[in-house]
Amino acid sequence: SMNMSLGEILNLRSEWEELVTKFKLPNGNGTIDNLMWFIENGAKSNRFRSDYKKAVEIAKRILDNA
Repeated sequence: SMNMSLGEILNLRSEWEELVTKFKLPNGNGTIDNLMWFIENGAKSNRFRSDYKKAVEIAKRILDNA
């Protein structure tokens, strides 16, 4: 849902960073730029990883509230 609290966004960011620790990324920090990169480019190297879809959903939720 829209208009999440800052605490909710930060919790999602932590969850995303935990999910992508083993993914191939420029880096795993949950910054706006990294989340955007992941949505646009993350499928190339990560789409078959078990938590890929969940990580994309979380990234989109965070960006929707940024």
